[in-house]
This record gives sequence, C-alpha cells and structure tokens, in this order.
Amino acid sequence: MRLIDRRVAGGEWLMRPAELVKQPQRLVFHSVKGGVGRSTALAIATAHLAARGLNLLVLDLDLEAPGIGSTLLHVDDMPDFGAVDWFAAFAAGAVSDEMLVDMISPSPFTSNRSVADVVPARGRAPGAYLSKLARAYIPGSVSAAFAGFSFAQKADLLINKLCERREYDVVLIDARAGLHETSGSLLLGLGGKVLLFATASEQSFDDFTILFDSLRSAFDPEVGGADIRGAFKMVHAKAPPQENTLSQFREKSWDLWRESLYDDETPSATAGSLEREALAFTFDVDDDDAPHFPLEIRADETYARFDPRADKSFFTAERYLPAFGPFLAGIEQILELR
Repeated sequence: MRLIDRRVAGGEWLMRPAELVKQPQRLVFHSVKGGVGRSTALAIATAHLAARGLNLLVLDLDLEAPGIGSTLLHVDDMPDFGAVDWFAAFAAGAVSDEMLVDMISPSPFTSNRSVADVVPARGRAPGAYLSKLARAYIPGSVSAAFAGFSFAQKADLLINKLCERREYDVVLIDARAGLHETSGSLLLGLGGKVLLFATASEQSFDDFTILFDSLRSAFDPEVGGADIRGAFKMVHAKAPPQENTLSQFREKSWDLWRESLYDDETPSATAGSLEREALAFTFDVDDDDAPHFPLEIRADETYARFDPRADKSFFTAERYLPAFGPFLAGIEQILELR
C-alpha cells in the first residue's frame, strides 16, 4: 500500500541530496538547539579563515534568529537589505540582481590579503520583518520562471548569484536551528559540507535522534541523489576538559551514527576490487576521520560573554585559539586547506 503525503509547506526533508559544490566550497553550520555557540563559532571561523588569506562569503540564513550580521558588522555598516528581503522579493516575483549590491557589506576582516563579505538576514531597515519572513517561506514564486522552486533551490540560486559578483574560496552559511523544513533544505539541498553542533546533554542527543531519522530517509538508496553522508561532521560545543566527558560524547555520537546513518557491515581487508567499489560506510568509534568523531570547542567562560562590538579582541588569535584551536584545525582539514 502506498501513502501520498500532501504537504502545504513542501517536502524539504524528503528531497534528493545534492552533489557537493566544489567551487566555492560551502560550509553549513547547524544545530538542533540554540545556545550551543554555533553562530559564535562561525564568526570565529570567519576571522580565522580571512587571516589565512581566503576570500569568504558569510550568509545568515537563520532567518528567525538573525545574528551573524550584528556580530560581524558595525551597526553603521549594515547593508540596506538582508537575505529575508531577497526571499520575500523572490516570492513576489520582484527580485533583481541590482538588489544584491545593497545586501553585501565587507566585514572588518576584509584586507589587502582577503575578502570577508557578509550578507545578514536583516538589513538596515528591517520594517515588517515578520511579513517578509512569512513570504520567504512560501514555496515558489509568482514568477512563472521560478514557480516550482523549493527553499533549497531559492537559497542555491541566491548563493550562485552572489558568487557571480566576486570570486570566493568558501561560503559560510548559518542555518536555522531546529527541525524546520528550511533546515532540511540547507543540510541536504545546498551541496555543502555540514557541521552539526551539539553539547553533551541527553536532550541534545534526543533531538539529534529525530534529525537523524529524517536524514536516514533522505539517504535511502530508493530516494536517489548524492550520498553525502561523509560531508557531515559532529561538533562537540562547550566541551569540558575532562577526558571521560569527551569520550562519552564520542561514544554517544558513534551510537547515533551507527544506529542511523552508518552501514551495517565493513568489508574484509581481503575484499576484491568489485567489493571495494561498494565499501560499507561505517567507522570505528575512535576513527578521528569519521563523521561521528567530533571537532571540539572547549568550554570557555570568556566566550560565554561574546560581544565583539564591545571588545574586538575576541577575534584575535591569541584570544580564540585556546578554545577554538582544535575546531579551526578541523575546519581547515574539511576544506582541504592542510
């Protein structure tokens, strides 16, 4: 028996996963719960990668809790429009390439070595933000050319148009926290590598169980699409220094992946060439290259009071490396900078 599931808001969690975009690479920051330091980590990553000489585009797509713009830009440097204005205009069939110019502002990390452009969720004058937000989530557009576009397709189009204006090395994307349809769009439909932020709490892993159940459906071979499970990586946020706590997180994360997204068996070391073409996607608990093995951000009371507008030293390497050093090294490896 087949069941037709008719969904008013679209089937973003049911989409076919997109192939990874190689140039510029896309890195999506996501968490199932707020307050885990995801946006802070994205801001620190922006400062660090810009210092490495990379050209960056930072896009805030956490439309319901915008924050990257106010973190990376001075209030006087906010652009006239934000991402929510573009999505609302798209729904109304009124989007134009000229609008893009007024959505981008250079961050303080732009220098003669690198560019770090920011597209905030909201612009300088966010009037009627909630009505824009409602229109942003409406599938498609009144324009016949974009009538069937999902949120993922709209976000992909926006990124492509932004990248046509300037050559970037990496696009950093702040995704909406939680399990909303648009979360599915950004995790599965953008062709990005994905960082999944969590703390060691039981509540975090309970919520991740729900997320991974949807991801398991998305990566069902019958769905089709790219198998990008290897593009996901767990992040242990606010990690305490005790080794037993760190290992407990790794074991919980391994159990989560093993029960949901890892394959059941590992081929033997003597597998033939044909068998090796279909190696099982599974890893040991202590394999640090595995998706379940987390990048770690150490708990630091300094960053519990993160306010870079008031104190710019938050973005200096000597300040952030003690807490974020292993995490940033992991990002460099994910982006194949090492």
